[in-house]
Amino acid sequence: MIIILDSCSLINLSNAKVLDKIFYLEGISFIIPFAVLDECKSIKGHLDQLINEEILLLDEETIDIKTYEEILNKYKLGDGETECISLCKITGHIMCSDDNRARKSGIKELGNENVIGSLRLLNYLSQERIISCSELSTAYYLMKSSGGFIPNLNPRTLC
Repeated sequence: MIIILDSCSLINLSNAKVLDKIFYLEGISFIIPFAVLDECKSIKGHLDQLINEEILLLDEETIDIKTYEEILNKYKLGDGETECISLCKITGHIMCSDDNRARKSGIKELGNENVIGSLRLLNYLSQERIISCSELSTAYYLMKSSGGFIPNLNPRTLC
């Protein structure tokens, strides 16, 4: 499985101190479009390191301008979200976003089964025992306390 990450999910995962852990998920590769890298100014140095080590892949050329402009004009999203949806539409990959408008637009374009959020990645980390249920709860609360727009729930339901 290949997951395209947007800036909102990357920042939430970083704030939750689990960004590096997602790369241990078995059978999942992660890609970010160039605009997403540009939007993640607060963690750009760390993302550059992950890209240089080929842990995180940077896509700079798959997105065609026609698809990009179609998505941009239709939904009026930011560059990063528009590139994520466009890239997923072209490749059939999964989109990970915590931005409500981007998720709704992604679901319209890609289908509900092809759009996830960072909470799903926390769930995967717990299922594969990369993090404990207690660590998942801590990560959830770190996301929330850092301003992450994620659902209000009991994080233990994700374990």
